[in-house]
Amino acid sequence: FINKFFEANDQTTDSDALDQIISFYQSSPFAMCVFKTIMGDKRETALDARFVYVNDRFCQWANKDNSFFKSQTFNHFFGLTIAPYWNKNLYLASYMSDTITGRFYDQHNKRWISYSLSPIKDKKGYCILSFFVIENDSDEYKELEKKLRSNTVLLKITRLISSNNNFTGSITEALSALLPVFQCDRVFLLETDRVTVQENYEVCRPGVPSNRHIIHNKPYDKTLKVWESIPAINGYFKFDNIEDLYSIPGVDIEGFKESRIEHLLAIPLYDVENKIMGYLGVDNYHANDLYDLNLMLNSLSYTFRAKLIISDNIVRLHQLSFHDALTGLYNRFGYFTRVKEFIDKNKNVPCVEVLLDIDDFKFINDLYGHLIGDQALIHLSKMIKEIYGYNAICGRTGGDEFAVFIMNTTSEEVIPLVKEFAMKDMTFQYKDKSYTFTTSQGFAEYPKQSEEITKLTSLADAALYSVKLKGKHGFEQFSDDINLKNRSQLGFNLNDIAFNLPTALFVYSANDDGKILFANQILVNIFECDNFEDFMVFTNGNLRKVLSDEQFKNFSSNIRSQIAIKENNNIARIKQSIITKKGNKKEILIIAHLVNNVHHGEIFYGVMTENYKF
Repeated sequence: FINKFFEANDQTTDSDALDQIISFYQSSPFAMCVFKTIMGDKRETALDARFVYVNDRFCQWANKDNSFFKSQTFNHFFGLTIAPYWNKNLYLASYMSDTITGRFYDQHNKRWISYSLSPIKDKKGYCILSFFVIENDSDEYKELEKKLRSNTVLLKITRLISSNNNFTGSITEALSALLPVFQCDRVFLLETDRVTVQENYEVCRPGVPSNRHIIHNKPYDKTLKVWESIPAINGYFKFDNIEDLYSIPGVDIEGFKESRIEHLLAIPLYDVENKIMGYLGVDNYHANDLYDLNLMLNSLSYTFRAKLIISDNIVRLHQLSFHDALTGLYNRFGYFTRVKEFIDKNKNVPCVEVLLDIDDFKFINDLYGHLIGDQALIHLSKMIKEIYGYNAICGRTGGDEFAVFIMNTTSEEVIPLVKEFAMKDMTFQYKDKSYTFTTSQGFAEYPKQSEEITKLTSLADAALYSVKLKGKHGFEQFSDDINLKNRSQLGFNLNDIAFNLPTALFVYSANDDGKILFANQILVNIFECDNFEDFMVFTNGNLRKVLSDEQFKNFSSNIRSQIAIKENNNIARIKQSIITKKGNKKEILIIAHLVNNVHHGEIFYGVMTENYKF
């Protein structure tokens, strides 16, 4: 009535309009008041509302006279308990032109009251609250029936989503159950990683064409991201007239026109980090008084959100069970599972299994730290996928150990590829620094050398360790000439040898700084230090601490001159005096071998003997 009244009196001012509303309601049997909504700083939410007018009927109901309300606000009069709910309704009515109906219980008179909160046409910021007393319980029963009907549908949808059916099937059945509730053309569920619209589930009313192709696999920024700029009221947003969307920059207008969408309602679904992971929505819907849609929308948001989160976690667990988290390749379980699946289906197809690892990987970790070690593994995995990945199953089967099962090929065909890869120096950049490592690779052929994957892997492993025994940085195919017993030689590492040989060993840089890179305990004892850490503190990590500048200069030039003699094979013998930590002078003999190291450049490997008789 009020809106029609204003349409016939378009020339009225705001003040005149309110005066006419007051005149209209003065003798009305309805309790009625007019509010002016008080907005927050960002004008996105209502904070309160000021009483502009109350009629006599409202004063009678409140048992207050008219002057009482001149200084009153909604929150102060009705109480802060219901304020959060009503503030949203005040915003919807006064700024979004929504009409909201409902009931509240009158504690004073012990009866239910039906109310209507309505907008005033072309008067943004104002709304009218009017209500009347329910004279019997029939409306209350209707409300109870509506809630019961809504809860029944929600229970059905929860059961469908929680069923043992496959994910797509359960989602489709749940969406189908919502079609009659919203009396709509389509119900849809969109999933996104915020890069693309990954999944798009949809159920359409008979005779209505699908919209799925419009945004499926399309960029998120050009499709769904614009929805984030739309404020969600009561957990969802809606457009009763889709053309209201066209004024928002970035909206795919042609997509909406093509799909003939007129009305749209969507619920954003958030993951555990409160980031949007999808939307549940309906288009071309119609009001349905049989259901409590506000109740349903809130519950549906939680139900579908939980389903997507659980499904996403299952996918992640499956990914982790089959894939290595660092490199993205198959882990040991995933690799052998996939290889066995292929062999079971392709019994006589020739294939080659290559095993490879990083030479001196422990040295890389110890020297540069595990972060650089991880970067080396990541770089190697990228190279494996790049060189072997096509038509191959690639896995990280251990710390720095990788396996590649190359399908539909023979050893003869794969040798050039393996050779090129194995002889390559692997170089990668990390934080503006360059790091280099090499690999060793061994391989065996299926089914020629073994028809059983476990045996085939052991043969390729034997070939790999044969490469290790021959100096690393190479490749080899398994053959009967490989003596598996020689693998025991690899059981002795640098620590075993360096700390058990009865002589002093050290390694230092051949550069002018004389940086000490390694020393065993016997050498530490010669310098009368407690341990290696004590030795490094005493020497400050270089030879200059125990030799004068002149001594160090003569020491270095003497070594270089001996090494320059071809017959000495890069080996020099030097007699030298040193000063220990306790101040004692010792005469020693040093035998040093110059080596070019991939990580340190030129270094000396040395043996030191004391009590040498000059």
